[in-house]
Amino acid sequence: MDFDYFYGRDSESFRFIRLPVVLIEDEIYKDLSIEAKVLYSMYLSRMECQHFFKQIL
Repeated sequence: MDFDYFYGRDSESFRFIRLPVVLIEDEIYKDLSIEAKVLYSMYLSRMECQHFFKQIL
């Protein structure tokens, strides 16, 4: 099997969503669906972008 690996800064060309570990490990959030957790993470990512662009402008 031949795999393509990413080296150095190659991975910077991809976008990632940061999922807070507390949403997975904490008992309070155990009944929350994975879809809701991902949606929350996407919302956080969007809010970070908006905050970042407001600082630039």
